[in-house]
Amino acid sequence: MRARFREHVYPLHSHDAYSFGITDSGAGMVMAFNPDEAHDGQKASELGYRYRIVHLGPALVREVLTDAADGSLGEQLLFSRPVLDDPALAATLARLYAAVAGGTDPLVRDERVTAAVLAMTA
Repeated sequence: MRARFREHVYPLHSHDAYSFGITDSGAGMVMAFNPDEAHDGQKASELGYRYRIVHLGPALVREVLTDAADGSLGEQLLFSRPVLDDPALAATLARLYAAVAGGTDPLVRDERVTAAVLAMTA
């Protein structure tokens, strides 16, 4: 999803997936929400905000992490900080978003999913 808002505020809500996003303007941050984690959406400046976000199912995230851990994965990963300031991570998520939104070759898309999940959990 890609959106731009000047005044809109999302009410408190959650998703049943991991949500990885980047604010392109308004704050310049990376967002990481766990499944079922309540959050809202508010502007950080008077100009509003513009962002891109990708929702990944828990099974997909767990599969990537299990593969990376050679099959030995402990309890479910939870992000402790939903907003991060990390330009390199933002660039990784931008590549993922481009692959998902742009109809990139499935192998490239899968590589970018893996890269993004591993970067988000590092």
